[in-house]
Amino acid sequence: MTMDREVFLSLLALDSYNRGYGENLSGLPTSGLIGEAAILTDALGSLNQQDVLNAGFYAIAYDWSGETIISYRATDIEVEHGSPCATFVHEASNDTCPEDLSA
Repeated sequence: MTMDREVFLSLLALDSYNRGYGENLSGLPTSGLIGEAAILTDALGSLNQQDVLNAGFYAIAYDWSGETIISYRATDIEVEHGSPCATFVHEASNDTCPEDLSA
């Protein structure tokens, strides 16, 4: 059975609220699968934990059929080059870090 892409991406977005610090559920594994998406890394495992907490930011990266999907949660943070959010996106996607992710 094939799941609708938008529905599955929404489920991965919700998953970011159930992991990391301040999670809604406790005891979820930090590796494994969510459906057909493999957990690659999260912000707490990739970045300086205090920087992540100070920024009010959390993200988790998945591999889904060869595509890197990044789900994150943040409240009123400035997303700019060098911020924990931009650094995580850069490292998780193995891509160049955009100067401004808010555009």
